[in-house]
Amino acid sequence: MRSQRAHDEGVLRRLPLPGHVILLTDSGWRRGWLIARESGPDGWFGLVQYDDGEREITDYLPADHIASPDVWLAK
Repeated sequence: MRSQRAHDEGVLRRLPLPGHVILLTDSGWRRGWLIARESGPDGWFGLVQYDDGEREITDYLPADHIASPDVWLAK
């Protein structure tokens, strides 16, 4: 059985760059772009862009906050 971290890393590594993604932000799930990804001592992170309703945000999010655009998300 793979760990959750290994699963999250695998998902993030398979997503195309740049590519559409679903992001878990402080204000909930948003559609956005995955621009880059990198591995560090705390795991994988993705550089993402999304619109928070007021402005465009560019930020690094951990792999477990980034999902394929093909997943269905419940509210």
